[in-house]
Amino acid sequence: ANGGPPESTGVFPCAPRQCSIHKFRESIDQGPTRLSVAEVSLVLVGLMREWAAGDYDIFTHNCCDFSQAFCRRLGVRGIPAWVHSLPKAGAAVAG
Repeated sequence: ANGGPPESTGVFPCAPRQCSIHKFRESIDQGPTRLSVAEVSLVLVGLMREWAAGDYDIFTHNCCDFSQAFCRRLGVRGIPAWVHSLPKAGAAVAG
């Protein structure tokens, strides 16, 4: 999920670890989902409607928040706290 034209979705496809606007530290296994490929596609379609580019906020509505929401919908482990610690700290400082 990323900023862009406000009317567009903030969700876009890219191959794992290949998004040029992000810097990756490591891959983290979230465990298997019980959803089928078709069900995962439906989850993504729903998230595309919910995650508008205009709603992006670096501290409170960012790619970490999207990843957490996606993990919940997949029924897998959430993202580790250390992944989300910097945006949460920034949000606390920003008030």
